[in-house]
Amino acid sequence: INAVLEAQETPRNEALTILREELALEAAQDMMLDDLITAEELVAGGATVEELARETAFELASASVTTTGALGVPAEDIEFITAAFSADQGLETDPVEGASGRIYVLRIDAIIPPQVPPLAEIEDEVLVDWRNAQAITAARAAADALLLSSGDALADGAARFGGEVTTTPPVTRDGNAAGLPPGALAEVFEADEAGTLFTFNRDDGVVIARLDAIEPFAAEDGSVLSDFISQRQAEGLATDLVAYFATARANERGLSVD
Repeated sequence: INAVLEAQETPRNEALTILREELALEAAQDMMLDDLITAEELVAGGATVEELARETAFELASASVTTTGALGVPAEDIEFITAAFSADQGLETDPVEGASGRIYVLRIDAIIPPQVPPLAEIEDEVLVDWRNAQAITAARAAADALLLSSGDALADGAARFGGEVTTTPPVTRDGNAAGLPPGALAEVFEADEAGTLFTFNRDDGVVIARLDAIEPFAAEDGSVLSDFISQRQAEGLATDLVAYFATARANERGLSVD
């Protein structure tokens, strides 16, 4: 026993408020699950989104969808975008749950082919992108020349361009290395020996990276592996619980699929 905590009492009014909120949340979740099951049944029976809106709590709305999002849809609901671009035109999709907790049933009414806007509308943006691309190309050429001339003396070469050399702590395959763009670690882990040099493009320039050392996995230190296994077990348990709960609710309602 590390410590003994004093008993804590929650005032009645505060406890009632907490209980009301929890009961309201539970009731809302039950209603949401009921509507979800009803929506699945209706979609399976050929119902349209208009009929869903009339018979459930789903709200009918229209939106133009692009690869970057849709008006009125939270940015984190990438599941909505994925479903929209994989759906068949004119057919309702199965319910899709987004990261925000919202549930959608989609129907693609029309697919508009990509169009190139008039140059006058995007001239400034095109000019900025062209200048950035030219700057990245020049930086990449300078980085390649630096690799050829400097060898291991990266600090001297970086100083000539007003940069500096920093060393990151050891990272795992699924970790993050400060300063490296997304996806760079995957390439670094393909290297067979220490000392390998890399160049990576970033939005603000080019990064030169050197693999200083390769540390083998310490089999005797099972803490990392144990944490990984525990996390996977917890995720599996959570998935199973959701599945069991959904099955129990479906059985309670007498849901069957022919």
